Amino acid sequence: MRRVLLLVVCLASSFIEPAVSRNVGHYKGGSITWKADEDNPSNVVVFYRLNFRHHYENGYLHTQCTDQAVQDRSVLNTEGSFRVDGRWISWAKYICTDYDDEMDWSAGYFIMPYTLEPGQTRVDVNFEECCWPTTVGNNGNDQGNGRGWNMVSTVDISRRPDTGLPNSPPVAGSFPVYRLYRGCKYTRYIRAWDADGDDLRCRWTDPNRNECNANNGDICGELFVNSERTKKGAILEEDTCKITFNRRNPAGTYAVAVMVEDYAPSDPTTPLSRIPVQFLIEVHNRDGKCRKPELLGEDGTCTTIPAGRETRIPLRARSSSLDYAITSFETIKPSGVHVSPLRRVHGSNDEYTVTLSWIPTRDQIGRHVICYEAEEDHKFSSDMFCIYVNVVDAADFGPQLAVDPYESTPAPGARLRGETVTIAYSREIRKSPRPAFISILDASNNPIYQIDSSSSEITVSGKTMSFSLPYDLPLQRGVAYKVRVDEGAVKSAMDCEAAPQGDEWMFVFESFCDGDNSPLVVSPVDSVPAPGTEMFGNVVSVTYNKKIQKPSTSVYITIVDRRNTPIFRIDTSTADASVSGRTLSFSVPLTLPLEYQGWYRIRIDEGAVVSARACEQGLPPMAEWDFVFVTFCSDEEVYEPLTVLPSQSVPSPGENFAGQTMMIRYNKEIQKPVDSAYITILDAFYLPILQVDTSTQDVTVSGNTLSFVLSMDLPLQFGGGYTIRVDEGAARSAQDCDLIPPPSAEWEFGFVTFCADGGDYEPLSVLPMESSPFPGEKFAGRLMKIGYNKQIKKPFRPAYISLFDSADSLLFQIDATSPAVSIVDGTSLGFTLPLDLPLAFQGVYKLRVDGWAAVSVLGCDVSRPDSAEWRFTFLTFCEDGGDSFEPLAVLPMESLPRPGGNITGYELKIQYNKPIQKPTSPAHVRILNSEDSAVYEVDTTSDEVTIEGSALKFSLPAAAAVFFGSDYRVMVDQGAARSALECDTTLSDTADWRFKWTGRRLPGEIIDKPVVSTSPHGNADCRENFMQTFVSKRLVGEIDPASMYLNDKSCTGRHYNKTHYVIGTSYDACQTEPEVTANGRKMAFRNVVFIPPQPYTPGSEITRDHFIEIHLTCHVPTDRVSYLSFDPNVTTIVYYEEGYGNFNFSLKMYEDESYRRAYRPREFPVGVQLNQAMHFEGRVTCNGDCDLMIDTCWATPTSNPFDLTRFPFITNGCPIDDTVALLDSPSSQKERFAINSFAFLGDNIHGTVYVHCDMRICDVNDPNSRCTMGCDSEDQSPTEAPSKDNNELRPEAPSRGDVPHSELVFGRGKRDVSRVGSSSAAYPSTGGQLRLGGEQIDVKSNQSLAVNPDVVEIAMLGAIMLLLLVLVAMQCRRTTRATGKASMSEV
Repeated sequence: MRRVLLLVVCLASSFIEPAVSRNVGHYKGGSITWKADEDNPSNVVVFYRLNFRHHYENGYLHTQCTDQAVQDRSVLNTEGSFRVDGRWISWAKYICTDYDDEMDWSAGYFIMPYTLEPGQTRVDVNFEECCWPTTVGNNGNDQGNGRGWNMVSTVDISRRPDTGLPNSPPVAGSFPVYRLYRGCKYTRYIRAWDADGDDLRCRWTDPNRNECNANNGDICGELFVNSERTKKGAILEEDTCKITFNRRNPAGTYAVAVMVEDYAPSDPTTPLSRIPVQFLIEVHNRDGKCRKPELLGEDGTCTTIPAGRETRIPLRARSSSLDYAITSFETIKPSGVHVSPLRRVHGSNDEYTVTLSWIPTRDQIGRHVICYEAEEDHKFSSDMFCIYVNVVDAADFGPQLAVDPYESTPAPGARLRGETVTIAYSREIRKSPRPAFISILDASNNPIYQIDSSSSEITVSGKTMSFSLPYDLPLQRGVAYKVRVDEGAVKSAMDCEAAPQGDEWMFVFESFCDGDNSPLVVSPVDSVPAPGTEMFGNVVSVTYNKKIQKPSTSVYITIVDRRNTPIFRIDTSTADASVSGRTLSFSVPLTLPLEYQGWYRIRIDEGAVVSARACEQGLPPMAEWDFVFVTFCSDEEVYEPLTVLPSQSVPSPGENFAGQTMMIRYNKEIQKPVDSAYITILDAFYLPILQVDTSTQDVTVSGNTLSFVLSMDLPLQFGGGYTIRVDEGAARSAQDCDLIPPPSAEWEFGFVTFCADGGDYEPLSVLPMESSPFPGEKFAGRLMKIGYNKQIKKPFRPAYISLFDSADSLLFQIDATSPAVSIVDGTSLGFTLPLDLPLAFQGVYKLRVDGWAAVSVLGCDVSRPDSAEWRFTFLTFCEDGGDSFEPLAVLPMESLPRPGGNITGYELKIQYNKPIQKPTSPAHVRILNSEDSAVYEVDTTSDEVTIEGSALKFSLPAAAAVFFGSDYRVMVDQGAARSALECDTTLSDTADWRFKWTGRRLPGEIIDKPVVSTSPHGNADCRENFMQTFVSKRLVGEIDPASMYLNDKSCTGRHYNKTHYVIGTSYDACQTEPEVTANGRKMAFRNVVFIPPQPYTPGSEITRDHFIEIHLTCHVPTDRVSYLSFDPNVTTIVYYEEGYGNFNFSLKMYEDESYRRAYRPREFPVGVQLNQAMHFEGRVTCNGDCDLMIDTCWATPTSNPFDLTRFPFITNGCPIDDTVALLDSPSSQKERFAINSFAFLGDNIHGTVYVHCDMRICDVNDPNSRCTMGCDSEDQSPTEAPSKDNNELRPEAPSRGDVPHSELVFGRGKRDVSRVGSSSAAYPSTGGQLRLGGEQIDVKSNQSLAVNPDVVEIAMLGAIMLLLLVLVAMQCRRTTRATGKASMSEV
């Protein structure tokens, strides 16, 4: 009978378990950690934390968590088994500690002891079964083989190289389920604590490391939310264990599986252990703004508490605003922890608190983690905080570990004799793995010695930590010092005990050794020079009171002057100083700049020498005294310093100097200096005009005299006052030991000339009255002369003669050194004015002559003439002009028509006052009507104009719009004709007068002349790659827009709206003409809109309309006109034109997936292989928070976005090409994607490929915005290309003149206009519902049509009955094992 019952159970469970366990799923994550026994590391305790669906129950295989089970700490059954290195160890059990009925989760733990086999130091423990809930949407709910889980941890009891103890792995905590809202930014930290203080890092689980369920599923590794695994649901930062969830994740449930690894500080490359952490996130559609309450307090604290005593832990949180309230604290905790009711903090309107109380039992001794988060309005959760608790036996629990100063050496106030320092603590200690320091500080709290408590120089034994002070530590006898111990300098021998506080106390240093303890000091009276004595020679000796040796580090003896400025310093630790017994000696260099009878001070630094005894580390104090320097020559009795004798020099003070040789005399014989020193000539403004280095060959020495020759290139002026300055040390004594430099000297002198026989010297100057033109002259002709007072020659460097108008604007300038200037009559400069110089009749002009425009013919006369300027009146370039010259002028009364007269014919004549010829540049004669509109104009340089003597003649065309009896005006431009004499360059002034036309226009009079077309300037809408204009229907009427065209007649217009037509082109199409402007900074693109005359009536052969031309010009900065291109190895190139102006959108192409460097314009085209991945980034610039979405992207073989040949690869935010990957972006204002390169087939295989993109911007706070929804697969139309009507061009901003205005609604679609293809304006986008055949289909309503894969699985199991026997056999085998499971003792 028992076997029959067993068979029934097997049959039932064979159907129930697959249908319930596999098709519903109950696992919601967990974690595993372990701890090795310190005395016997082979004995380990494995701690599991398990999470399940609370409402899940599967007979005896899984027992549901209840309040009674939590209270009684009952051991409950669950599915799955515990394994070590793949070997079955035990059926899974758990002790329930928490549950959440609303979020449908329960949590518990289980402790499993395990003993490693002899010789084993490393095993893998795991908990593996099926299934995660069926609602888990990882990989787009495409779960492959199933939804199985696997939690695996590595146990390694090998002794660590840094501590010599087995490793303590991290303890991690997590809630089973986190609630997230779409569009809100969420980050979660994997909370973990490590008893060894190791560095913790996190990573995704890895199937290649046996961290996944190989038989029952692929929910493992990085989180993706689509089946193609291109959309990442989260980004994990390994170093900080921070998970950032994608705020655009679709609503649903997702599993997160992470590994936490610990690394010793000494080896950051090899993990010591791995601890799994697994949990779920539930993404909900957001209702309202994103908000998050704030937890108050510190996260990650660790505390040690005794078993059997109550511990209270307060938890505190603040709501996101006063309008909301904290409704609960969610906790994950050990069994027996009670949570008090929620209450508001007294005196606060937004802070709330609960208190955790716990009396841990002896069987709970070990490490635990308590995690909690606050929930606001039952919807919005805070971050998660965790507290790590180490429960110990009450007998082992005592006061907090602390420093015991009075058991230390030196104790407070004691004297230190010796080198060993010992720090004592209240209990046994261990070295800290983290750096902390013990410091010796001076009276100013400046550290003079520090040692890292984690270093190998520290010895720890029981309660004490010891180290030795180095002998070279600069401690002074009898001086008080402070010993300071940092917080955490050691750690307790007990786990999770707070680091000991720091401490500090004073002590007095005595000595590192015994014996003679008298301090080492200087004996100044035994030194040379002694205080107050004179110094002869260059040897200095410093004597001490006991034997000495050189210091090991640099210390100095310094000689300073009376201003306390160092002039000599010697390092006593170097070979420059010598030690003999008690004396240290050194030589002062002979080049030292010491003054005769100067007072100086010798300063010996503290520690300039050290005692000959190694243990005597006291440093001799600083000493200093004054002395008088005489000379480095030790045998001189009467000493006189070297000085300059100005009165015996040439020039002497006040002398007028003529010549080139200067001489400086001294009071004794001299020689040149070793180093550079200078004699300087300064002008009246004390600015140097000459410097001579007296150490060079430019200077000669003879006896006591130093001489040098002046260059005639010096700008010395006749009668100028100058100063000669002789530097200190410009010469030195002929005696080598006499190195006192002579002091500086300076005096003034006057300069006459470089010519030695100056005599009655007169400087060169300009004579304006001897020039032509002279001041005030009425000048006629072209030859100008500048007169001087003596014979001249042309200058050697540029100097200018300039001509200015009455406003002092430069009109003409000639360099006096050029061949166009010549010497006239020996004393004048002559040159000829060009005929094209714009000089006006009776105009007053200014002539300016630079100072160096001429020089004297005498080489020694280098005087510079002053600049000169004067004014004159210009008449004409014709030399015979004189006062009778008359400028060219129009004679209206001799013209036809005359002012106020009538004209009946078509012949017109403009009469001038002298013979004329046609001008060289365009000028016009215009006929204007009464409204001042031109009815006819003629260019006087054209063949339509003839010249007859002094008259200019032309004919009106018969088609000109002149009417009988109407008034008109003749307007003649300035320069419409020019004089027949080439030397007469005056321009005739403008002239205009009125007349009346009284002729008649007969049909026979119409001659064959082209109709003049009007050319209004269009308001061009200039975009980055595109130009267009809007033509008002008020201007042209109702016409067929296809009749208007550009330079290329195939480029026609189209309807835009009720008031306007539109016509446009990209910059490289429709015969658009590019031109680089003069400054090279802009490009101009030009085209013309032609609007032919329309029939007067439909079908009529006549018209009364003008032929209209609209000239379009777009000026684009050259740095914004460039191309991005790639070559897919079939000579296909994609171009991206750079933009300009205030474009809000941009698209860039990057080198690789790192997105570190974007291509620059000059780098294109970029060669790539066919089918090679290319990476792009779209971005938007907006004020405030906005969200960007790439809606649609397509490619065309031309720059026209309306080209019928096209290839769409993104539609409605969804990739429709299998190589497109939508990538994670660092900001809501950026979107990234990648696509493999391609080429068009057929005739376009070798052509250019252009890419165009539509983008959207949305309100980032709108949870239902199109950007938040992301890909809308139900609204895709990948095969339907947008037509011209569906992609109507609209101006981006209000335009000028007659161009219509339209606005973009925030949140609507917009084509990127800054860096993509030829897109140049905003385009509408469609979203929401999809229309097919006139019926409206709600995308959301189709969800009910989805097939449930779990129902299919049940049907398949029922259909394949042959598997029943296999399932029966497997279940029977498991039931047999379960019998053993039920009898296992509880741990």
